[in-house]
Amino acid sequence: MGVRGLYTFLKKYAPIISFQELAAIPNQKYGLDISQIIFKYKGDHDKILAYIQMFHDANQKLLCVFDGKSEEYKQDEMERRNKMREEKAKDAQKIKDLLEKFSTDLSPQEKKVLETKYESCARNGWQLTQELRHGIKRLLYAHYIPLVKSTVEADSLLAQLSQKGHLDIVISGDMDLLALGAQCLCIPYSTDDRFYLVHRSKFLAFLQLDDRSFRQLCALCSTDVKTGGQSPSFQDALPYFQKYKNLETLKAKYPDYVSTWPSENHVLYRNYEHEENLIIEEDKPRMECFQTNRPMPYLETPPSPPLSTSPILSRNIPIVCV
Repeated sequence: MGVRGLYTFLKKYAPIISFQELAAIPNQKYGLDISQIIFKYKGDHDKILAYIQMFHDANQKLLCVFDGKSEEYKQDEMERRNKMREEKAKDAQKIKDLLEKFSTDLSPQEKKVLETKYESCARNGWQLTQELRHGIKRLLYAHYIPLVKSTVEADSLLAQLSQKGHLDIVISGDMDLLALGAQCLCIPYSTDDRFYLVHRSKFLAFLQLDDRSFRQLCALCSTDVKTGGQSPSFQDALPYFQKYKNLETLKAKYPDYVSTWPSENHVLYRNYEHEENLIIEEDKPRMECFQTNRPMPYLETPPSPPLSTSPILSRNIPIVCV
């Protein structure tokens, strides 16, 4: 899911901040939607560890959160994405076969075009399998990196931990987090050490909206709303909310603004009372250790996959264990 046009809107107004500036305050607690980093680096263990090392070197505490079960309403979208990745993977294999079969017959220009297309298809066709997911978890276990698995999607847990003050900053490109209540969101920029910084309270004051109006606006613009076409963009719908303040008034004034209005039980309206209910039972001791700055209670560390250049391995020190 997402909020149509919110990322584009934020890019116009949100300041860009370096990680060095963020880390000027020591011992801050960060929450990371780990699936986004896994996808970014296509499961590359060394790159994932190097990213995490950045936080450790700056004396920052990092909690990695894995997705749990997707909401039922998202199943169609998840199936669509998986099918698209499968098609891209098939296209990549076809191009690879062509390159191997006709390698001597292709001109340098033709070869370069096919190689570029292959890289694009292979990148977009990459999938996070259960085996790869378990491999990443074993990697994090081996280095005592704090991690928990959510009972639902990671963004709900991260937002709630932020609301309750258990996290100072959440790192994710998922715009749902702002609607769900994340108080400080760092959206990755073009490089690993730069972010768009959004303080939710300041952003809502800038929009001249309260919490309820903002959540309703995001729900209206949510990409999961089936409108027969598409939901309105955040920028297009914002003036209506600034004028009428809530969805009920807008709906009464313009009943045909969209063909399908958000459900009264939309996920973006949720405000979980007890964040511990969003963590799988076996991971709750890990969350407690993270909150109290104790080592992760990994009683038996599974063997780590072989690594050749990991800066963490070379230093041979646990991460965020003190």
